[in-house]
Amino acid sequence: MRCLTLLGSAFLLFAFTFPVSSFGQPSSREISLTVTVTDDHAGVAAGLKRDWFSIFEKDSQLQITGFERSDEPASVIVLVDFSNSVKAQVRKDSILAVSRFMKMANPDNDYLIIAFNKDVRVIADWGRDPQYIEKQLTDAAQVWAKDGTALYDACNLALTKLASSRYSTRVLLLVSDGQENASKLTFKRLRDQIKESSTLVYAIGLSSGFDNSSTLALEGQGVLDELSFVSGGRGFYPNTDKEVSVIVEHISQVLRYLYRIRFRPASPIPDGKWHPIKIKLTLPEKDDKGRKVANLKVRSREGYYDR
Repeated sequence: MRCLTLLGSAFLLFAFTFPVSSFGQPSSREISLTVTVTDDHAGVAAGLKRDWFSIFEKDSQLQITGFERSDEPASVIVLVDFSNSVKAQVRKDSILAVSRFMKMANPDNDYLIIAFNKDVRVIADWGRDPQYIEKQLTDAAQVWAKDGTALYDACNLALTKLASSRYSTRVLLLVSDGQENASKLTFKRLRDQIKESSTLVYAIGLSSGFDNSSTLALEGQGVLDELSFVSGGRGFYPNTDKEVSVIVEHISQVLRYLYRIRFRPASPIPDGKWHPIKIKLTLPEKDDKGRKVANLKVRSREGYYDR
């Protein structure tokens, strides 16, 4: 994994919004965003400058009031699909993916592990011991595979747990084929909860035997893509074990290079509504070493609730 000293193509990942003071003057209200920038080759960009970012709501440019680099650990909940729609070998691949992620990620991250089929169960409460977590996952995979998949209910439990977690950077890593047939919660309600939450969702879609071309696999990808997209995250669909390693390394490194951007909302007082925004990243033609800057891609949460 390489770390760029300037920048490359960018994913901007917005993880949470909140008013700084509910009782202050309207002009003092701020919205806070968590931003991550990477290039097309999974390189993580460091050294970005405040002046390169601008935020627009409709045709109005919003005032950026704060910009800083954040390197604090994250609270990470991992959801692992142990339903019978996922074959035994793929369940083993899921456990390996989680182990790789923990070894590559910030060692101070906190983890909580949830396994699900038709039931949803916390199998490892908050901690950071990779050997213990791998054992809990392995034991659950051997005895707990069942018919039915309550994917949405599992995500709902994860969001509830994350709401009171230690760190302000909150991540849901979802390892599943995306199938759903047993939840009480609806897809729309879950989508709305993620959209309103402070949680960044990453999904790793592991289909049976890495067959990602079947109708069921494509339907599952659609679910995982939407849940990750509305959070500002991303879904990945590896075709080989090697690709799994590359993906978990990418995600773990992305979470190490976060920026906080604060800006003032357009409305003078909170209106409780969803406000779409667009982010523009304007870069110099060359970096500090005289190298030409690459073209950019931007991935972001598409707005904020003004509350």
